[in-house]
Amino acid sequence: PAFRMSTSSEIQEKLAFMDLDDPLLLGYWLNQNANKDTWETIGVIFNGSSIEKTIVVPTGKWTIELANGIFERATSEGGKMVIAPKSALIFHN
Repeated sequence: PAFRMSTSSEIQEKLAFMDLDDPLLLGYWLNQNANKDTWETIGVIFNGSSIEKTIVVPTGKWTIELANGIFERATSEGGKMVIAPKSALIFHN
């Protein structure tokens, strides 16, 4: 449900762009169980580069849903996460 928010006010309230110091990375957070999703916080990062990139996310228990173009559930304790070239990373807690 979080990816189907239908009002601009809800999007403005729940979406926050990540502060990434690389022009080829775009990332955002969907917060506070956006649109009544069961996932509390969702991170989405796109890597437009032809090389893998490493980002730092808050520590904690994260479930990775999409990495390297594959939908396969994995876990991470946060800290550094690697994003494959020209791909996306979707994770949540």
